Amino acid sequence: MNESLWYRLRYQALPWVVAIGLHVLIGALLILGTSLHGANSHDMPGRGNEHQPIQAVVVNSADYKAAEDSLKKAQQAKEAHASELKRQAEEAQKARRKAERELAQLKKQRQSTATDVASQQKTLQDQSKQLQNLKAQADKMAQERKAYQDKIAKLKAEAEKAQQAQAAEKARLEKAKKAAEDARKAQVQAQAQAEQEAAIKKARGNWVAAISRKVIANWIRPPSAKPGLDCYVKITQLPSGQVVSAKMQQCNGNSVVKQSIITAILKASPLPTPEDPQAFSRQITFEFTPDQ
Repeated sequence: MNESLWYRLRYQALPWVVAIGLHVLIGALLILGTSLHGANSHDMPGRGNEHQPIQAVVVNSADYKAAEDSLKKAQQAKEAHASELKRQAEEAQKARRKAERELAQLKKQRQSTATDVASQQKTLQDQSKQLQNLKAQADKMAQERKAYQDKIAKLKAEAEKAQQAQAAEKARLEKAKKAAEDARKAQVQAQAQAEQEAAIKKARGNWVAAISRKVIANWIRPPSAKPGLDCYVKITQLPSGQVVSAKMQQCNGNSVVKQSIITAILKASPLPTPEDPQAFSRQITFEFTPDQ
């Protein structure tokens, strides 16, 4: 708005300002001419200042012509300004018509846009409904999936429980089987050990009897030996049967008889060895009964 006001003051008021300036200039020239004429009258001899007639003002033709040219220029400038204003008005009219056409186009576009917006809104509403339906379906599927997962978890827990029970039963059966097997092995081992001990005992009995026979075979009966002689002798020997020592434990004979038995043992060395090496013992005590 300030630019429009400045434009009007600049181009519309300029001719008037020029015209007023020219009139002021002409008035100033007239006054200056009158003053010069009055000064010349005072200088003339024999004339006074009283009752002086009004003198005509002489205007310089060059000044007048310049003023007239200025007025013409001002008029031309005014006409040019009016023409410029007319041109600007026409351009403004064209611009207004163009703006009206563009406004109409914009209104049309706006209507089209409003139609498009309405269509898009309807599309969005339809999509929103579809989205809600899909969400409802997704929620339903999620619930069904959760129920299915819960069912699977329950079946899995039952299967694990059954598997644990089966494993416990299997462990119990294996434990019972192992206990039975251990018992059978223990029985077999005990039986084998008993049989082995019996065999060793039998082998040792045979071995001791063999030693007793060999000692009796090497014994020289003294005259003081009474019938029914019964003596127990402890022998220490090597695995080869070599006698290391012989000591009388108990005997119903006198010292001569006892010494004769020790002499017979030493004479019988090396003593017989057992058929089963497990029956061997470094120290044995055997019963010497020559009369049986």
